[in-house]
Amino acid sequence: DFMLDDLNQLNQFGVEIAWRRLQGIFKSDFLANTPDFSGLKVIFYGKQPSLGLKIGLEWASDRDFHWEQSSESKIIIDDETYPLPEVSELSDWHDLLLVMKIAGVDLYDTLQELKTIAKQFAPSIPTVDNQAKQLALYLAGKIGLVFSPKQTRGVGEFWRHCLESQAHNLCFNQTITDLNFAGWSSHPVEKPFGVLDLIPTELDQEDDMAFARKNRQLSGKMPASRQLRLHTDNPTNQLLEMMLLAEATSFYLACLNKQSLKPSINKTCDLAGFLVK
Repeated sequence: DFMLDDLNQLNQFGVEIAWRRLQGIFKSDFLANTPDFSGLKVIFYGKQPSLGLKIGLEWASDRDFHWEQSSESKIIIDDETYPLPEVSELSDWHDLLLVMKIAGVDLYDTLQELKTIAKQFAPSIPTVDNQAKQLALYLAGKIGLVFSPKQTRGVGEFWRHCLESQAHNLCFNQTITDLNFAGWSSHPVEKPFGVLDLIPTELDQEDDMAFARKNRQLSGKMPASRQLRLHTDNPTNQLLEMMLLAEATSFYLACLNKQSLKPSINKTCDLAGFLVK
């Protein structure tokens, strides 16, 4: 606990830098110079879809949104073509919020509410009151195993991405209905997994029963899971809160794993912000 409450130690691994960078999503100009209306038909073009774009398309699945592969990074809205702006960092957040904005859901006000909640994950908040630091300690030295409902599989994948790319910590993501109980039946409970359940308030009956069955039938076979403590009620707000918690947790786990979060001069980004190398 002491290590995560020592700001000098956190700064040594770039946690404060990463935290300040994340605050960029709360700025009013984060989506500056992007299309600002709802289209009937929207097609994104790029070398490959970012995780943020995939999540956005998942959330806007009831709209006529598509992604197609192309060497040129652009977006077509109702037959009007727009170049996608260069995004050097936070590209997943940018692409997610852009999709939602074009779908007619501007999340700026929501993010202002979440900004207040996110302060509870800040480096200056001690471990005893900081859920992100507590989760990092829980995951330290373990393989992350994230279970999510079908409708939020993208957020589960975002957790895996954050833990692996930022904390350099091996992690797997699985939808709860894909869990194979037989795979856990022949081993003792002392397995090197840190299990997280990403459970939003609104859960369909099949997923709810699947989580309950996991906890009941795999008790003593799978390590007991941790469930995120959420402070929002709206489904979209909860998903964004889960994503913010994934970022913060990965920062502190990076520190515990002695992995630097300081920007690398070798980091490049294509024009759409779709592919960070």
